[in-house]
Amino acid sequence: EYLMVIAVILLSSIVTARLWCGWLCPLGVCQEYLSMVYGRAKLPVRVNRFLSKLKYIVLAVVVLLVLASGSPLWCSNCPTLTLTETLHSLVVPVEKLILLVIALTMIILCILVPRFFCRYICPVGALLELLVRLRVYIFKVKSGSKCRHCRYCHAVSYCPMGLSRPGGVNCISCLNCISRCPFNSLELSLTFRPVLGRHTLKW
Repeated sequence: EYLMVIAVILLSSIVTARLWCGWLCPLGVCQEYLSMVYGRAKLPVRVNRFLSKLKYIVLAVVVLLVLASGSPLWCSNCPTLTLTETLHSLVVPVEKLILLVIALTMIILCILVPRFFCRYICPVGALLELLVRLRVYIFKVKSGSKCRHCRYCHAVSYCPMGLSRPGGVNCISCLNCISRCPFNSLELSLTFRPVLGRHTLKW
């Protein structure tokens, strides 16, 4: 069942890009609320660049463990399931205590840095980033005639993924940049790839 759900999420990303990350992932929703507590910490550029590669290492480790064991280890040890089971357990074994400490550390990091887990740890997000490159259309945030080129939409502080400009494979289509535009000059454009013909849908 877990593998079926993950397969649907991964395959649908070719059509829906990273809408799962921005709108449907329960862990992402939790991080959004956690970041409301503070969520203003900024990591140095070098640290951010280093940590951004960490999720690919996590993905590689997960894939190797799954292939070696023949079981979906990530599904049985995902952060959401681990945290839920640990909190509801009256007797906490040593291994679960370690996982709880890791989970609490991740919660603190997500309070300080918006979507810390999504940005730097999540192997599913890393895999979606790779699959999004195959998507049949590209999300583009286009400027309208009212644009004053203030670059307000490029403010990293308003992007939960810390992007310096809208769009790209790391974009989770949260639409924060659109809602933050003081001139209401941004729109979301779905530009289909040439293999399907040039066609654009706008909101």
